[in-house]
Amino acid sequence: MGRHKNYDDNKLTEICTIISKSNKSLKTICNELNVRVESILAELNKNEIFRNDYARAKEEQADYLAEEIIE
Repeated sequence: MGRHKNYDDNKLTEICTIISKSNKSLKTICNELNVRVESILAELNKNEIFRNDYARAKEEQADYLAEEIIE
């Protein structure tokens, strides 16, 4: 994943990692990590690197969910 500039890099990377390997929603992940979903959505709007990493994580999540359905 890329390097994030404006928000806690580790937190943004953790969010993308969880998304890519689970069926959890952004809201659920934010609740678990004690982060405001609104803050993450704002970060998506202003942080291109995070936006790209998030999009990649969602694609990986779609693959993960498809595999779950097939099995």
